[in-house]
Amino acid sequence: MKKCLSLLYYLQFSLIALLSFSASAYTAPTFNLADNYAPFTQNIPLRNARLLIPTPVPMTVSVANANWVETISLCNTSGKSLSLKKMEFRFNYASPMPTNIWGEPWAAWNLVSQEGAQVVLSGGTEFIPELPSDPYCMRPLTIKFYAPPTIPAPTGPFEFKTEQSDDPVPPDETGGAVNVTTSASPAADLPVPIIAINGLVNNQQRQVDWGGRWKLSSLEPGSYLVTGVAISAAGKTYTAQPTTVTVVAGATVDVQMNYAQDQIAQTLSSNLQSSARTIHFTNNCPFPIWFGLTSGITPNRTGASCQADSDCYAGSVCVDRGAGSKQCFWKNPIPTDGNFKLDAKNGTSQVQIPVYENGLNTIWSGAVAGRTQCTGQHCETADCGGGDGSCSLGKRFNQPATQAEFSLGKSSPDFYNIAIINGMNVPLTISPLVNESKNVNPYLCGKAGSVQPQNQMGGCNWTLQPPTQDYIWVKAGGKSCTAPKDCVGFEQCGLSYTPDQTPTLQKTCGPQLGYWTANQICAIDKNFGAPFNCSNKTPHGCVDWNKLGVEVAPPPYTRACGKSDVIFETYARTQLLWMKKACPSVYTYAEDDFSSTFMCQVKGDKATEINKVNYNITFCPGGKTGFVTQAKS
Repeated sequence: MKKCLSLLYYLQFSLIALLSFSASAYTAPTFNLADNYAPFTQNIPLRNARLLIPTPVPMTVSVANANWVETISLCNTSGKSLSLKKMEFRFNYASPMPTNIWGEPWAAWNLVSQEGAQVVLSGGTEFIPELPSDPYCMRPLTIKFYAPPTIPAPTGPFEFKTEQSDDPVPPDETGGAVNVTTSASPAADLPVPIIAINGLVNNQQRQVDWGGRWKLSSLEPGSYLVTGVAISAAGKTYTAQPTTVTVVAGATVDVQMNYAQDQIAQTLSSNLQSSARTIHFTNNCPFPIWFGLTSGITPNRTGASCQADSDCYAGSVCVDRGAGSKQCFWKNPIPTDGNFKLDAKNGTSQVQIPVYENGLNTIWSGAVAGRTQCTGQHCETADCGGGDGSCSLGKRFNQPATQAEFSLGKSSPDFYNIAIINGMNVPLTISPLVNESKNVNPYLCGKAGSVQPQNQMGGCNWTLQPPTQDYIWVKAGGKSCTAPKDCVGFEQCGLSYTPDQTPTLQKTCGPQLGYWTANQICAIDKNFGAPFNCSNKTPHGCVDWNKLGVEVAPPPYTRACGKSDVIFETYARTQLLWMKKACPSVYTYAEDDFSSTFMCQVKGDKATEINKVNYNITFCPGGKTGFVTQAKS
């Protein structure tokens, strides 16, 4: 998820840089890091002939590490569209820079040089020639590469340059257009409305005069949500009904935004204080769940390591991560009664997340998981260092764990997803609490992990059918087994993990705790053999799930990979397909963005324009446990 986080500070060349992080699965995947992180023997020669771009461009830059993928996000704050045909990006990175670099929109990125810590990248793409103006950081240009989350992240000063031309950009005959017209003002002296158009790639917003017109051309074909920001004046609120349109190449879609009084969509949690967002929890499992929240990293006021909480922005604290490393983290949300336990079958609770006035446009980022068999010291699954209470600051969930991941925007959209990249323990669903959505795009305010189909996206049956017993995670301590017939009662034959024994992973009988993935097994034992084959380097690529029989939403709601990678497709068929079929809307690998990332925004009923979406997380939706069993607590 994933996705658009925030903190501003000013750097040289008037470049604006934004650094923030989101929590996710941080255990190592199966790819071989030896080549990328071997000690430097020499620098890559500087190829000055490729650096033809003279002027830095104002951008907003964010850095996040999720699932061992470092993501640098660049938002266009220049006020105009920027060419992506030839780009150059400079930053500091203390570790050897990998040469395997990718991102969205797709661009061919190359490592030009690394002189000490300073990295120079060059890139370009002919497929999406322009990056639209994006002052609210709704859809950034991203640069991604593999990196352990334990090493220092890329830092500024950041420099982004793009080749500019005085010649007009030729019309994009493959794109479409949206023509937005606003109504006459419904009352006297109302401020000019702000209209936003949000899609998978193109996201823009601007003021449009009453009775005015705004035409956006060269839009990539697909589904777009057109919204108008609520306007408050003299104790009254005026809103326009959001509209979803489908853009097709060579055609223009007309949209009329009619403002009227008191028509704003309200969240279902309207009785809660307006200065906070709320995440509700419901347990439909036949066993207790202790929900946990781990918070993501935030930058600090000085741009260096924090020494005290005063170095961090409001809502975050300074955490000692050991080895001399201190970093600001969002505070972990805590239920008002301090009780994280959800009783079996319909146990409920909630946490509130304050909206801080700290200059950031993200109010919280982090992950949520359902912990099982918790005591005052630890939990059997998804342990996060807090026993049956709040997770320890700076601690992630032990894997395997099903994670609900969030980046909650202040006046910008939320991004959320469910990740099982490193395995899973209990099924869950994320549901935004908004009025019934009329969006044809299932990823706009849709339910991640839903058991019910949504438009053209299949529901999650959570009936996982792994290709072999080795993917089944069982409780340690049982007798050895080779097949299910070796076990009795409710026990399964699968892999158990005991860190202080050799080998740490053994095939035994026991209650099923969840499911392993190749990512997690190979993080534990890089030499593990079949069926995970950890000594092989995991291929990098993407897969068109709909071509493999998975009910993901078709293009334009998801993006086709383009050229197929046979090696990665084979990997996806053998290692990932069984999980994706059980739940088409979950992340199964690090680049599974376009079939797994959800976005939602409902502006508040005040002039502050604060995003007001609240959420419900349901464990074992529809009573589906994924065959996970737990002893009575």
